[in-house]
Amino acid sequence: MDKFSEKNFRKNKYNIIKNYKVIGNIFLNEKLTNNKIFKKKPILCFDYSVKNLNEQMYDVSFKNQLSFYEDILNLSIKYPNEQFIIKSKFKDFRNFPEFKKFKKQLKKYKNISFYSFFNNYSLESILKNSKIIITKPSSVIDLALYFKKKVIVHDYEPNFKSLIKNFINYGNKNIFANSFDELQFKFCKAVKNEINLSSSKLKDHYFYKTKQKYDIKYELLKFEKSSN
Repeated sequence: MDKFSEKNFRKNKYNIIKNYKVIGNIFLNEKLTNNKIFKKKPILCFDYSVKNLNEQMYDVSFKNQLSFYEDILNLSIKYPNEQFIIKSKFKDFRNFPEFKKFKKQLKKYKNISFYSFFNNYSLESILKNSKIIITKPSSVIDLALYFKKKVIVHDYEPNFKSLIKNFINYGNKNIFANSFDELQFKFCKAVKNEINLSSSKLKDHYFYKTKQKYDIKYELLKFEKSSN
């Protein structure tokens, strides 16, 4: 929680929680692997979360999820020497009728695939072993910037020109792509190291405040004991 959020959280008259502790990035508490995860550092692509799909938010539908996959496929066709891996947050989506046609297209190309759920590596391990990250709006953006990884936010849909660019300040406007042409342009620049997509001007952002690791389970048990 950053200082601005903490201040507003404390002053909120509707807040009934008085006993709380501000912690850091819980993903840093995950165990890292020494194994080589990928043969070649891939372009790691993150879709919408399952929760968002269930809620059917204004920018989320199966159609929009498929649109994201198609953009990644088209990008992989234009860059056959790069390895693209879609790290889907939706485990069983490929069994849905909406994706059958896309699955057939995917099999034609060797440089794009879906990440296997059987590879149970931590998110930090996967991110650190990637070359470039392409993601829909999610906390993956924060993590990518924290680990100083190149990240491009797929910030558009066929029916929306922009999703979060004008609402959330990540301290780096370069990371947003608001059309496929812009996605392709920024990806090309990223491959050539001609654009800054891995840092933020917001050094007071909560993800940058500390690298201290926190055990969230330990903290919750501690709270529980102190409340009894």
